[in-house]
Amino acid sequence: MIDSPFTRMKRYKIPTKTKCETRVDTSKKVWFIYCRDTDTGDHEAFMDKIAASIELSLASDVEVLKINADISLISLLPDEPGQIIVAFGPTPRQLGLNLSDVLYEIIKVGHHTFLFSDSLSVISSDQRAKRDLWSALKSLFLAKT
Repeated sequence: MIDSPFTRMKRYKIPTKTKCETRVDTSKKVWFIYCRDTDTGDHEAFMDKIAASIELSLASDVEVLKINADISLISLLPDEPGQIIVAFGPTPRQLGLNLSDVLYEIIKVGHHTFLFSDSLSVISSDQRAKRDLWSALKSLFLAKT
């Protein structure tokens, strides 16, 4: 047997990404994503108000993804253009994206549009965060009308 330096190297397993616990309805064009770990409590009513402010219904127009750990969002996105992803708390890295961690700025990648913000817990209690989110949402959804 040949003594190769490769046989003495440690081998590491490639970490696997966990999947969202909910099934993804790819027909919905707007997705709200939040971390279950950092946003404890019931935020459905607050997200419903956010959706209503941009003239959407949380129940029928928005796909809500509650994530527990890092995911590969790209593997969940459909090939058809037009998804708008609003991430309440998760960083681009947690979603498997190689994007800068800029909050409240609209980022277009391919056919999809991303908006990263503070967590729902922070937004619900911080007036500046609410104002920044509202400004970004207006330019993303309501500027077209």
